[in-house]
Amino acid sequence: MSYILLPPFTEGVNRKIKQIIRTSYGVRNYHNLVIRIKLQQMTIKKRKNQAK
Repeated sequence: MSYILLPPFTEGVNRKIKQIIRTSYGVRNYHNLVIRIKLQQMTIKKRKNQAK
């Protein structure tokens, strides 16, 4: 299975990750930062599915 990642999609994901890193300044554990990014992505997907 292969996926095609379009530039606007990857730019949007990069922007969200950078914003999460800025707002979570002082996170001591890298693992917690990764969890926070994944949770944020899940909430975005849920919102998009509910809007349909």
